[in-house]
Amino acid sequence: MKKHLRFYVYGLPTGGTTIAIIRLANVLIESFNVSIFSAWEPDKASVYKMLDKRVKIETFHPNVEINQKYPFGIRAIRWQFLRFFGRLALKNKGMFKLAHRFLEKADWEIGFTETEDVLRFLAWSHLKKEQKKLVIHTDFYQNAEMNHICNDIQHTIAEVVGETVAVSDYITKTIHSKVPNANVETCYNLVDFDNLIEQSVEYGVTRIDNAPHIICVGRFSPVKGHIRLLEAHMELLKRDCLHHLFFIGHGGADEKRVADFIENNMLSNTVHLTGYKDNPYPYFKMSDGLIQASFTEGLPTTLIEGLAFHLPMAATAVGGTKEILGISDEFGVVVENNSEGVEFALEKLVTDKKWREAMRDKNADKHMKQFYNPQKWINLFTESGATNND
Repeated sequence: MKKHLRFYVYGLPTGGTTIAIIRLANVLIESFNVSIFSAWEPDKASVYKMLDKRVKIETFHPNVEINQKYPFGIRAIRWQFLRFFGRLALKNKGMFKLAHRFLEKADWEIGFTETEDVLRFLAWSHLKKEQKKLVIHTDFYQNAEMNHICNDIQHTIAEVVGETVAVSDYITKTIHSKVPNANVETCYNLVDFDNLIEQSVEYGVTRIDNAPHIICVGRFSPVKGHIRLLEAHMELLKRDCLHHLFFIGHGGADEKRVADFIENNMLSNTVHLTGYKDNPYPYFKMSDGLIQASFTEGLPTTLIEGLAFHLPMAATAVGGTKEILGISDEFGVVVENNSEGVEFALEKLVTDKKWREAMRDKNADKHMKQFYNPQKWINLFTESGATNND
């Protein structure tokens, strides 16, 4: 009988972490029964389109049915309980423990986002410490948005879970520097490169003109550095370095700020907001380069995806960036994490045509293989000793 893995997430919005867990769940479902517990209502349209139908979505949200509405028996009682008391269970330990009994039994429970809700769920779960894991996606010590829960994350790593999974060696080293005895394993988020190439021809993207077209992918969160990238864009335009920026994504606290900046500085002819794309890869195929201007990252998945298209890439020196682009910038340029660095990165992509051509010609196949290792994830849950005591 297959073991059951339950992943805890804060929500399933359109974004990099959601794509990461969907890709992982779609692989693990071949070896395990997999469910994803979302604290809040998932974005059904995008999530269900990408997620394997065998993966179950669970939630305590009162407006969401648990997989389906059961009309008879104990399953109907379970659904009605969660429907009416689920919201309270998100915040109350006693109610969570009661509601947890109404979920299907699991052999492993994995926190997949480092949020207060997910940390609580892991702490309140009935499972033993050895059956709990926490996946860390970001350098939470450098992420200003997470300062308030750094101690809670450290406590979870040290006392609540049996193992922590870091998505980059950089994060693993950072955790060990703060929690020396932590049991940490590095597992890169899965990227199926062949699938990306197939998706890149699903539709076409028309180029605007012959100027370089540069893409930046991600939600408009302040830590992603969109504003300093726009400032760099303006500086290059002043020097007659014509180019186009494409921001692919939506949501986040800076979304309105970015839109207002573009309007107030009359940049709508050179900065293009595409919105969220279920399939952004035709833009990868069309573009002349990819830039990441983040203040902090764990392992920037978009840079890994860029390898599949031999894209010239430039990124700030944060998180696992050098693990992707190379210690000696073999597969892209890594710049200082400041405004000057971002401006240099964008200028490199826009003006250095010879370098762009060299990046296009570089063979990254061997380097790319480390970013698709499903067996390493499977091995995390095939160790002996996991017994169902939910």
